[in-house]
Amino acid sequence: MRVYGFSLVNHLGEPFERCELICRDDAHALECAESLSAKCAQVEVRLAGECIGSIHAGPWQAERWLRRILE
Repeated sequence: MRVYGFSLVNHLGEPFERCELICRDDAHALECAESLSAKCAQVEVRLAGECIGSIHAGPWQAERWLRRILE
């Protein structure tokens, strides 16, 4: 088991939230990243400082309050 770092990445490519999880291997870590991407953000997965993958969320949608302003 290894400790992987997960970072949510905003539309500017800047990490804004980070957590660490213990995963069996790289494949398991990428599965965990998919569930984190449900927050509608890109998730970057790192092991010992090295990026092992990135999961992109679905198409960006403005939040309800912003949609009202944009209409």
